[in-house]
Formats: sequence, C-alpha cells, structure tokens
Amino acid sequence: MDTERILGIYDNGGRTFDRYTVVYNEHFTWDKTDGLFVCLGMSGNPFHPQGFAQHSSAMVGPHLGKQIEFTDLPKDCQEAVRNDLAPGKIEKESIMRNQLAYIHDAGHGWLEVSMKEIIALGIQHKISNFSYMAFGSAYLEEDCDMGIYLTALKEKHGESFQFREGFEYRNVYIDGRWNGRDRFNMYQAQGEA
Repeated sequence: MDTERILGIYDNGGRTFDRYTVVYNEHFTWDKTDGLFVCLGMSGNPFHPQGFAQHSSAMVGPHLGKQIEFTDLPKDCQEAVRNDLAPGKIEKESIMRNQLAYIHDAGHGWLEVSMKEIIALGIQHKISNFSYMAFGSAYLEEDCDMGIYLTALKEKHGESFQFREGFEYRNVYIDGRWNGRDRFNMYQAQGEA
C-alpha cells in the first residue's frame, strides 16, 4: 500500500459520526496554499448499511483527534483506505455515467463533476481558479476547465459527450452562494462528437 499518499490518520474518540479521518497527500482546492487536503472520513464500520464513509476536505491538525497508526484503524476502515489507494481503483464504471450536468446563467457556464472523477483523471493540478467546489462536486468553468476534463476523459476512456436538449432549473452552489441556474444535460455521444 502506498502510505506516502497519507498525511495523517486520526481518531476523534467518537465525538462525531465520522470518527476516523484519513488525510491524503492531495490538495483539495486549486489553491495549494489554503491547507485543505482530500480526506476520507468514516465510522468504525464504513461498509455497514448504517455505517458512514465520505470523501471531503480537511486541514491537518489536532481538531481531527488523536493521530494514530494505520494498524490502529478497524479492519473495515483499513480496507476502505486500501481501496482508495489501490492502483487503478477508480475504474471507468465508477466514474462514468451517460450524462453530465452543464449549468449556466446569462454569462457563464460550468460542468458539474465529482472531485473523485477529477482526482481519478489526475487533472486536479490543471484546474484554474475560475472553477468552484462545493459538497464534493467541482463546477468546471466552461472556457478552460471543462475542456481539460472532457479531453482527459476521452484520452483515458475513449468517451466523448455532446449537448442534447433537455434542461431543468435548480439551485446550485457556485461562487460561494446558492444560485438558481438552468441546467442542461450533456449526454454520452453515440459516435464521435
């Protein structure tokens, strides 16, 4: 297992539902100076129907609890971390779907994808500050970052997407606030887009 990708493992003694936090050596935001890293927060039994495991962001520090060794994690938590760090863990089936959400207002547009997809494609360091993140999703700005994502997706998986009609109006969290936006869908292309 690649333990160099782990910055720290913490146990908060059960103060919160995500008792265990594993902080990975991956910056969570495009701004590498903010101190936020990708982490996995989980209960003692993350695979149980009432268990919990979620990727999020964290700053390394004592607020996460007591620092522990990997071997001190419950066995299921160790398995969850091994799954995260296994080469090729994030396969096409786990990140691909047949449509992507393209959200826009009168002057801007963003492609909504999960942070997990961006990390799986290895493009997190290419994304500009014009894109936003909220609640585990990234909103990739249409003029530069959306193209980086779609190109990487096609290179890695041979998939392309095209716009098709169909939209809905909903509130999304972009630019640090909730906004009503039109949401178009990008569907997987049947042939070359």
